[in-house]
Amino acid sequence: MDKPKYAILYTRVSDIGQLNVEEQEPMLRKFAQQEGFIVKKVFTDNAKTATKMEGRENLYRAMAYIEQDKSISTLIVLDTDRLARQESDHFLIKAFLKKHGVKLVSKNQPGIDDTIEGQLLDGVMASVNAFYSRISGRKISNMLQQLVEKGRTMYKAPTGYVNVNIGTEEKPIKTVELEPNNSRLMENAFELFGTDNYSISELNELMYEKGLRSPRGGKFETSGFSKLLQNPYYIGKIKHNKKLYDGKQPKLISEKLFYQCQRIIQEHNQYAIRRRKPENHRKFFLRGFLKCGICGGNITGSHVQKKNCDYYYCSVKQYDKRYHSNKGQTTDINSLEDQITAFFGLFKLSPKVIQEVLGRAKEILEETHGDIDLRKEKLTRDNMSLEKQRQALEVKLLEGVISDDTYTRQHFRVDNEIEQNKIEIIGIDANRKDNTKIFEGLVRLANNLPKAYKKAPPEVKMMYLNIFWERFELKDTEISKAVPSKAVAALLNEKLIRLKETPETMVLITKFWWAIVVSNH
Repeated sequence: MDKPKYAILYTRVSDIGQLNVEEQEPMLRKFAQQEGFIVKKVFTDNAKTATKMEGRENLYRAMAYIEQDKSISTLIVLDTDRLARQESDHFLIKAFLKKHGVKLVSKNQPGIDDTIEGQLLDGVMASVNAFYSRISGRKISNMLQQLVEKGRTMYKAPTGYVNVNIGTEEKPIKTVELEPNNSRLMENAFELFGTDNYSISELNELMYEKGLRSPRGGKFETSGFSKLLQNPYYIGKIKHNKKLYDGKQPKLISEKLFYQCQRIIQEHNQYAIRRRKPENHRKFFLRGFLKCGICGGNITGSHVQKKNCDYYYCSVKQYDKRYHSNKGQTTDINSLEDQITAFFGLFKLSPKVIQEVLGRAKEILEETHGDIDLRKEKLTRDNMSLEKQRQALEVKLLEGVISDDTYTRQHFRVDNEIEQNKIEIIGIDANRKDNTKIFEGLVRLANNLPKAYKKAPPEVKMMYLNIFWERFELKDTEISKAVPSKAVAALLNEKLIRLKETPETMVLITKFWWAIVVSNH
């Protein structure tokens, strides 16, 4: 089945005798249908001339729509002069379309791509891109900025809302309303996530079971669902150019719940890396370091529902000649972790390394108690001052000291500053927690390597494993061989680490470790 081709139409009329927009649109729709396009939106301007870009708000809206909706592949016009007659403006628009992978198609100029005009575009792209960055940033963004400042939703509203026209087709009045079913489900999603009992992936699965659907009718991608939970649109705000503005859309949830969810997301992302199955990746992170001691095959892991336990086992299938029974070979995840932790007990960092590690820990501690804490204190004081300003404005309005327009303008400014400070404070809190965890980990690393490994999150454990070990071989539920990394030999030779030759560690060295590394020592 061919992938759908989505297009938008742009019509413009200026002179008497030209086809009016009512005539242009049906012609373009018919042309689009013949060419196999699905028309998603029509933009129309009644500008007097195409020699100037001013006064063509809907052309800007079309360009903004293209920026937002990545499914649009084509912009269809009657003639290219519907867009612009000035060469600079024409190249500006074409450069914009090319940047976003959108093709310009003219009904009356089917050979547009083969013209000298089209070839010329490639030769001037470098200068056009610079021109585009200045002009589009000034014109398109300024246009959007004005509308966003008025609380207008310029794009398709997120799940839980619906874009509606409360006017007529001739004189549309576009607004945003809550969509009954999805708004209830999204509100429930925020409430559940705010309990901190669910990962984003788990909650996404649960909400799908409850009936929440993506715009395409399926389950949200985990990343897409995460973006919904981070969208301030649900508290009546519109985010534009990294700033928040008061929107005219109804609030779905309270600010308290929203910022509670942001805090949880920040905590969940402490050590986040992109992955398809985050739970399994974190739980069975040892898979990449394990080999079967019987056949040499890869070791995998899974959860056994009946016993409610997690195990590692050989993944070789029955059709493979290396296949063997896994009876008596499945290794409990906790038992294996304890065994690997013991192997880290072989090493002791040199005084030089310990000094460097503790020195870095001290720097982090000073940074945390210095710049980070001071910045948060300042933002907190600023918000207290802004809160007093907001209360004073309310009193002045009540007493008739200021007009409603003045109150609205100043209240908007104060609210915006408070929201920006709240967002920065969330980032500071996350940064402080990051620094605290790094500090604690460095101190453990300096004083007790096995404990540092044991207490570390999965991604940090993987870092330790990559430094010290190439692989572990499993046989009869125990490690039968520990193969150190090539870096270990170099570290030993440089005396940056040394072996703890106690009776317990010597057993591990002689029984499980390659002799070549010991001889290098």
